[in-house]
Amino acid sequence: MPDNYIPQFQHQDWKDNVDLVSAEDPVKGFNKRFKDLRQELDAIARIIGQINGSLAPLSTTLTFAPSLFPSSPASPWLQTSGVATKDPTKSDANGWLSLQLPNGLVIQSVVVVGTKSGNFNFRITLQQQPLSSTVSSVVLFSGQLADDPDGAFNKSLQLQPGVNATINNAANKYLITATIPSAAVPATASISAIQVFLARS
Repeated sequence: MPDNYIPQFQHQDWKDNVDLVSAEDPVKGFNKRFKDLRQELDAIARIIGQINGSLAPLSTTLTFAPSLFPSSPASPWLQTSGVATKDPTKSDANGWLSLQLPNGLVIQSVVVVGTKSGNFNFRITLQQQPLSSTVSSVVLFSGQLADDPDGAFNKSLQLQPGVNATINNAANKYLITATIPSAAVPATASISAIQVFLARS
C-alpha cells in the first residue's frame, strides 16, 4: 500500500522593495527554498514508485486453455473441454491461439502441457506479429517434441537468440502456433495448457 502523500512545501512570497535577494538566508534564502522544493519532489517520486510497484507485480504466470483456431480447414485440432487433440484419423494438425499479455513485462519462459504418442514432428512456437502485418512474424520461443518420450509432457520452449521478449502491445500481437505436419496414423497428441511466465524488467 503506497504511503499517503501530504504536501510539505509552502512558499512564502517575496515582497518588492522589501526583501533582499539572498542565497543563504535560513528562512527565505534561495538555497533553502530550492532544497525544500527538491525534498518535496523526492517525496512525490517515492510515492509514484510505490504506486507503480503496487500496480505491476514483480512476476506473474498466465495460463491459457489451447483453443486453437485452424490454420488450415483440412487439419484442425479437435477441441474438447479445454483440451486440443490431433484427430487420430489424420496425419497432421495445425492451429494458432491469440494471447493477451500484460504490456511492458518480459516473457521469462513458456511451458506447454499435454501428451503424445509416436515419434513425429511436433512444433510449438510463441510468435510476435506486428499489428500492421498478417504474415511477418518473429519467433520468440520455440519447442520441438519429435524426440520426447511418449506420455505426458511438460515442455519448456526455448528463447530464440537475439530476440526481445518484452511485451509491446502498442506495436505487436502475440500468438501460439502448434503444428504437426506429418504423423503416421494412429499417432496421437494433445495440448491441455499453455503457461507464460512473465516478470518486470
